[in-house]
Amino acid sequence: MRTLFVTLLLVLGSTAFAQSPQTEVVGYWEVVKIIFEGKNDKEKRVQYLDFNSDGTIIGGRIEGKTIDSEGKWSWKEDEKLLYLAQNQGGGDDGGYSIVELSKTKMVLRNEQMTIYLDRGK
Repeated sequence: MRTLFVTLLLVLGSTAFAQSPQTEVVGYWEVVKIIFEGKNDKEKRVQYLDFNSDGTIIGGRIEGKTIDSEGKWSWKEDEKLLYLAQNQGGGDDGGYSIVELSKTKMVLRNEQMTIYLDRGK
C-alpha cells in the first residue's frame, strides 16, 4: 500500500510540475523542413522563429539574422493550439497543433502544412 502511494505521489507530482507548451516553445527555433499538403517540401535551414516570453514572435532569415516578420503568439490550453499572428498579416497566421515538443525539437501542423523546427543556439 505504501509503495502504491509513493508511486502515485511521484506520478502526480511530476505531472503537476511539468512545463506547459506555453513555456516550452519560448526561445529561438530554426525551421528544418516544411511539408505543404499536396505540394513540394522545403528542406533548407534558412528561416528562424524566435518566440519571446512576452507573447511576441519574430521570424526571418538565419543568415544575418534578418527580421522578415513580427507578431504575436499564444497557447490556447482549452483548444490545445498554438496561435500565430503576424503584425502585417500573412499566410502563416492561425492555429497550429503541436505534434511534437521537446527541448530540441518542435513539430507544428495546421491544415496546409507541417513545420519541423530544431532549437537553435
